[in-house]
Amino acid sequence: MDSKKRVRVIVHVLLVIAVMAFIFSHSMANRAQSTSESMGVFEFLMKLLGTVGLGDGLTEYIVRKMAHFSEFAALGFFAAIVMRDIHIVRLPYVLNVFLFGILCAMTDETIQLFNDRSARVTDVWIDFCGAVCGCLIYLLFSWLRNRHMRQKM
Repeated sequence: MDSKKRVRVIVHVLLVIAVMAFIFSHSMANRAQSTSESMGVFEFLMKLLGTVGLGDGLTEYIVRKMAHFSEFAALGFFAAIVMRDIHIVRLPYVLNVFLFGILCAMTDETIQLFNDRSARVTDVWIDFCGAVCGCLIYLLFSWLRNRHMRQKM
């Protein structure tokens, strides 16, 4: 592996680690801290969406679930890039990303048990779906890029 590629792989692995650290650090927050943070984001979104008349129906619960999904979508996206970097680009590659996503989701919910919070199976599924969507978004971008490159030839 040449030095440019090695640097790229290291940067992508560090991105995965950073997203995992972000996810797990939020899992370590106690119930009061987590609720306070969610309410802050909820109030911000209500103000933002309210300016264009779109705040109706948004709840703090929805904001929490969107956060779960979004964090894990980022994780799935960057994990897919790492798998590409190490040249595992067949079905097992995608399954590895999915397995990684579900293991991180289970770890995330388990950490919450030790911080006066509940662990929910539905959150594991939401997290997993986020990781799957992040991986699929990467695969779509990759397919579009490859298609564009072939058309240029």
